[in-house]
Amino acid sequence: MRFSEFAQNLIDKIYTDDIQSQEYYLNYVAAIRQVPIDYLKSIGAFFVPNNDYIYHYGGKESLNIDFDLYYSGNCVWTHFLIIPIRTFSGIIVGFVGWDMNNSLKKENGAVDLPTYRTSGKRVFDKNSYFLTDANVLKKTFNKSTVFVVDGVFDSISLNCRGIPAISILGSYPSPIQLYALHWFEHIYIISDNDEAGYKMYSRIKHAIPRTVRITQTKTKDIDDFLKAYPEVAEKYLSNLLDNPKRYNCEIK
Repeated sequence: MRFSEFAQNLIDKIYTDDIQSQEYYLNYVAAIRQVPIDYLKSIGAFFVPNNDYIYHYGGKESLNIDFDLYYSGNCVWTHFLIIPIRTFSGIIVGFVGWDMNNSLKKENGAVDLPTYRTSGKRVFDKNSYFLTDANVLKKTFNKSTVFVVDGVFDSISLNCRGIPAISILGSYPSPIQLYALHWFEHIYIISDNDEAGYKMYSRIKHAIPRTVRITQTKTKDIDDFLKAYPEVAEKYLSNLLDNPKRYNCEIK
């Protein structure tokens, strides 16, 4: 069985047999991240509450080492919110996860724990894909516009508002990702306010000169800006879909 088939079957099984528990967890995520629960469900997000959860719903296939789920009986996704990474046609190629208990673990003395985790190379090459929402891209296809961001929830927070966004799952776009971006007429970079964010913009701008950078000086990233100033951000970015700009600009 391929990972794509396994992952889709796993999500279908969880949403059929354990939807009540998942809605409890997803409601918590929705409140913290300010993303509607219906949107989280529409992209197939789910929380892994314990070590045996994926095995219970995925069966023996979940122990396949090539699926990067279990090692020596330990689930590497425990306490993570998992978001499927899909192709532009909607096929699942991997997972990205947010450790919801990361801060608590660090307070209890844990060190070097990643807040986010992506499926390993055995599953897929993350340099060949984006985290995005194919349905939003399809709905806005005639605009030929995309907003490129750094983080997982940067992408989710924009897409749930109907603004077509893709995350490169890092700050250094690969040649394959740059090739895919060439197909969009209007490319806006909304990177984090740090050195890595600027380097991401610079690399894309060098490869695709028509790239435009959108900045804001009030928060660390666009996800936080959307939480603090939702109406301002939504109005400004939605307007760019109908009235594209060819020069760098700032959301104020």
